[in-house]
Amino acid sequence: MRTGLFYFFVISLHVLSVKALYGQGDVTVLREALQKLQQTSGYEKADISFTMLDVKTGKPLLLYHAALPLAPASTLKTITTAAVLFTKSPDFHYTTRVGFQGQIQNKQGKGILIIHASGDPSLGSDRFPTTLPTLKRQQLMDGLHHLGMNSFTGNVVVQTAGLQHEKINSHWLDEDIANYYGAALHAFNWRENKMDITLAPDSNGFKIWPLPEEVRQPGWRFASEVTHQDSAGAENVYAYFSPGDSDRYVLRGTIDKHLGPQVIWLANRNPELSFLLEIKKWLRDDMQWEETDDLPHGMEKDVCRWESPDLKELVYACNQKSINLYAEAFSFLLRQNDLKKSGEPDGLKKIITFIHTEAPGKDSVLLYDACGLAPDNRITTRLLATCLRQDTRKTRYPEFYASLPLINAIHMKSGYIGGTRAYAGYHTLPSGQKVCFAFILHGYTVTPRQARQDMFRILDSMKK
Repeated sequence: MRTGLFYFFVISLHVLSVKALYGQGDVTVLREALQKLQQTSGYEKADISFTMLDVKTGKPLLLYHAALPLAPASTLKTITTAAVLFTKSPDFHYTTRVGFQGQIQNKQGKGILIIHASGDPSLGSDRFPTTLPTLKRQQLMDGLHHLGMNSFTGNVVVQTAGLQHEKINSHWLDEDIANYYGAALHAFNWRENKMDITLAPDSNGFKIWPLPEEVRQPGWRFASEVTHQDSAGAENVYAYFSPGDSDRYVLRGTIDKHLGPQVIWLANRNPELSFLLEIKKWLRDDMQWEETDDLPHGMEKDVCRWESPDLKELVYACNQKSINLYAEAFSFLLRQNDLKKSGEPDGLKKIITFIHTEAPGKDSVLLYDACGLAPDNRITTRLLATCLRQDTRKTRYPEFYASLPLINAIHMKSGYIGGTRAYAGYHTLPSGQKVCFAFILHGYTVTPRQARQDMFRILDSMKK
């Protein structure tokens, strides 16, 4: 999506030694647990950073390598979601307008159906009752009938004027971009730009069931290199694009054949085309639609408006389910009215400006995306925690706090990319003191599951 885009605010970097400045009794166990972890097999060469701040005063309670820049993974979403929630109107929602240009005679429409893209990342999502494709279909048919149409001939187009078509982020890994969580943001998004295929065991290993014709894009091809492994689940299967051929998906990994058919979610490189295939089927089934290339005449009339959930609901979903697509959409939303002279909108700069407004003069920031999927992102735990503390001073903080998942009995956002695990959030110490914290672990050689368990044990120290 952005090649070589980065903003690096440089200060002198130094690794802070362990310092407990306030709340000595509450943080002693935590400090000792961090020191012990650093000496444990599998963590001797790991980077471990932890910052804890008093929410009320902002004073540091514990700094452990707090100025060490590390990849934040999805804890970066705490900054992106806060930035959009605190800067956009409380009642903001995306609106995708549907219009008809043509003539209507004897209840038959002849012309063009125009879908005006809004960049809405939730259009067609199954996460909200108001975004379901079935509801969008009903709203469309109700609108066409209200205009006086029982049948329709013509065409359907998606207009993306004023919105950029995004490209796959060049800083995302090949192992991510073909999977649902690596779906790129587009000017028009549909079903969260993901698609599902079914992987089923057969005599030669695993085969991929054919997609229904009405949703299968021309050129799509699928291949399976998946092998059997006892007790392995679908989460061990990843998709890759063939080199130089983004229409060919190759599935690799292991899965237990005794589980039977399993659904695998992939990134859809052309959600606009998938939508057009789907809406044309709706029209054929419900409006006896026939496709023609006739030129439209007359003024465009409103058919219906597809509205997204409120921004706070999108933020909630983004943090609860760690939806990278939503975070990238929020970045685009922040930059829409801030075009550089070159005409290229600058969303990451808006986010970094937000960071340094919240935490002036603190540490360095290097961002290549807004969701945390880029492994080259760099931020310090001290900066993450400082932003979390500043968030508590905002009017809409309760909405932001409510969006954070409850993990291990702590309100915090998690993050994981290869070799890195991170957590950032809020907690109340046994003394009653409210704190915010950020915790990043990078370069460990234990399994990701073991790293998570060990981090949970560290965080459990805050409860003692």
